[in-house]
Amino acid sequence: SYEGLANEPEKMGDIAATLGSRFAILPWVGDDQRGLDDYKRHAEMMNRASEAMKSAGVRVAYHNHQFEFFDLGDGVTGMDILLSETDPDLVDMELDIFWAALAGVSIPDLFAAHPGRFKLCHVKDMKGDGSAYRTSLDFATIVGDVMANVGEGDIDFGALFKLNELSGLEYFVVEHDNPPRPFQQSVQSSYDNFRALRF
Repeated sequence: SYEGLANEPEKMGDIAATLGSRFAILPWVGDDQRGLDDYKRHAEMMNRASEAMKSAGVRVAYHNHQFEFFDLGDGVTGMDILLSETDPDLVDMELDIFWAALAGVSIPDLFAAHPGRFKLCHVKDMKGDGSAYRTSLDFATIVGDVMANVGEGDIDFGALFKLNELSGLEYFVVEHDNPPRPFQQSVQSSYDNFRALRF
């Protein structure tokens, strides 16, 4: 939780280490905490928390949705701030490929601008380009309308993962926020399609 990282980072680091995780991932900031100054504050907090977790062998990572790519003015986004104001020696990014693609981001350009920053990713697929939902915050509708089993949508994961040396990607979480029933079939299909990728 944000509060845990901000107020008890050593405890959060110990919990992550006990679970065998190298990362304590911040997955969300509230809709009232997404302004320019907020993201600066979030970046500073993540630097501080990750420094405090060093002794446990744990690093902070940030998980995006599409709102981090919204323009906050003068072409600056929350993700710009998080990437520029967190210390690469302390903080990593967990790129959710679906949400970045939905926001219209060129993921190869993002990798090129911030090499080595993306240690983890969520591998989620999308039907179409999602442009109709680019600035929507109706997550349930987005997930229901455009999210697909991995390999059954239009994201070219193979091309993205050929850039792993540039991006820094090491961990790949194959995911679907609301898979079609029966769930096991969706899991198997996504797993098989991911394993079939060559990169």
